[in-house]
Amino acid sequence: MKACFGWSVRMFAFACAMSAVPRAVIAQGPGLLPATVADNPTGKIVAQVLPVDVKSVDPEYIRSLMHTRPGKPYEDAVVNEDVRRLLNSRLFVPGSVSISTALTADGRVTVFVKVKELTGTIQDVRFIGSQHLSPDELVDLTQIRRGGPMNPTMNQLGRTAILNKLRDDGRYYASVEVVEGAAITDRNVVFQIVEGPVVRVKGIEFRGNTAAMSGRLKTVIVSGSALFPGFVTPLTPKLNPSAIEEDKKKLLAYYHRLGHIDAMISEEVVPDVNDIGAVAIVYHIAEGRPYTVRAIRIEGNKSLPEERIRKVTALKIGERYDIDVVTADEKRIEMLIGNAGFKTFVATEKFADPNVPGVVDVQYRVVEQNKEPDRVGRILIEGNTITDQRVILNQLGFFPGQILQRPMLERAKNSLMRLGLFDMEDPPTIEEIPNEFDS
Repeated sequence: MKACFGWSVRMFAFACAMSAVPRAVIAQGPGLLPATVADNPTGKIVAQVLPVDVKSVDPEYIRSLMHTRPGKPYEDAVVNEDVRRLLNSRLFVPGSVSISTALTADGRVTVFVKVKELTGTIQDVRFIGSQHLSPDELVDLTQIRRGGPMNPTMNQLGRTAILNKLRDDGRYYASVEVVEGAAITDRNVVFQIVEGPVVRVKGIEFRGNTAAMSGRLKTVIVSGSALFPGFVTPLTPKLNPSAIEEDKKKLLAYYHRLGHIDAMISEEVVPDVNDIGAVAIVYHIAEGRPYTVRAIRIEGNKSLPEERIRKVTALKIGERYDIDVVTADEKRIEMLIGNAGFKTFVATEKFADPNVPGVVDVQYRVVEQNKEPDRVGRILIEGNTITDQRVILNQLGFFPGQILQRPMLERAKNSLMRLGLFDMEDPPTIEEIPNEFDS
């Protein structure tokens, strides 16, 4: 996030366990290339990042694209995102970026980034058949330009981007092909585009629904249709495949709230035989039976009594299964245990009994990632060259030595944003990293 004068602000909360021997709080997960448990780099501090086999790309530019950096802990999720960012730079052969590690004598991690650079250069880019998108719009859409590296994978992604844009504009029958540029040895990139007509929705129909009226289901979906069914005008909503996918998700969520956890939704686009520019959307609904809750179990909790956790849950035995209630329960449990200093996530599992139709058992599985409550160690504020540090500290609401209540981290970010001193598009971040004195 940037301050009002353009300076970046980042905050880091250091956590250590309340125990006789300090213990690092690190993300759990397999290392990328662990030889033994001791060699697992996860959580260890990065000493340096070394690009390998680099010929023309500046190694410093490679490092600038990565969030794995010297002085920060090595984390699998961050490394995987780094690989994605490097591939998205379009400078390297698809699938050629790999990460390996080695431990230094002092227990830190050296990260090796092996890449294979693209060597071919695009001589020309052509879009054949486009009538409603200008060449400049297509170049911005595909990010493929003359003089750039020849990357067949990115050319295919460009094809998909053009196709998605045309279909979002209502051109349901559009097609796009990569005529040239599918091979790394090609010199030009040529797209063949068939736009087709704009297709509009003359009507929406639901079939198979009995638990909910069609009129109610129409208020759930995002797609619209002709004001007078069957009568298409230039104001009639266009057919949008993305909206159809969103419709199915919303219909499924609605049925889950009604307790129909086995519900299935499929769509059918029916062309008008008399008008190529008109279709009807039919949603086929298999509702399944409604389920009520027979039993609720809470497993895995070690920090708080089960009775205390049950007090914050809203799902009740004998009532219908409601996915919204379950999701809210998960968040309340995580917040309750997080306020006690435990890093926790909750996963819900449901079990239907084939011998007793229409009932479901719900289990909240609590995963606590630390055995004792974490406490705040040091609080370091980085990047604040304009705002006084005391102003920021006063907004955080936590201090060294107190139990680290993780829900407070989000509240602290919101408090900082309310100051009005920072760029809304690049807000402050608060991160937990292992205390450097932990082992």
